[in-house]
Amino acid sequence: METIPNQPNSCPKTCSRSSKGTTPAEDRYIAVVAKRNRRSTSTRVASMVAAAIGKTISATTVRRRLHMNGLYARVPRVCVPLSVQSRRARLKWCRQHVNWTVSDWDNVTFTDESRFSLQPDDKRVRVWREQGTRNRPEQ
Repeated sequence: METIPNQPNSCPKTCSRSSKGTTPAEDRYIAVVAKRNRRSTSTRVASMVAAAIGKTISATTVRRRLHMNGLYARVPRVCVPLSVQSRRARLKWCRQHVNWTVSDWDNVTFTDESRFSLQPDDKRVRVWREQGTRNRPEQ
């Protein structure tokens, strides 16, 4: 690849933009702030980082830097995964009730806890979580 001589910011076509907007130290600080405040939004992280470093950065930049560090916004898991014993107990219960009639099931109350949203913003609280790690209760 060749570069154009005497030009500021000249770089080969294959390289990325010459100015990234944040330094590696600032990128690490963004990750630290997000890990300390897992329930804060990218906008809030951006304002906390801006107050600390004295430089304005956008929420989009914060999200990009967090993705580069392996942090992604996720809805916290509200239930514990089923153990082998729980699965066996559920399967046993299902096999015992497989032959129930409609009148038998009429005496049972069902609750559906599934969430459906017709709008893109479901107003759930999201947490920053490292990719590949399981959700653990915060201590």
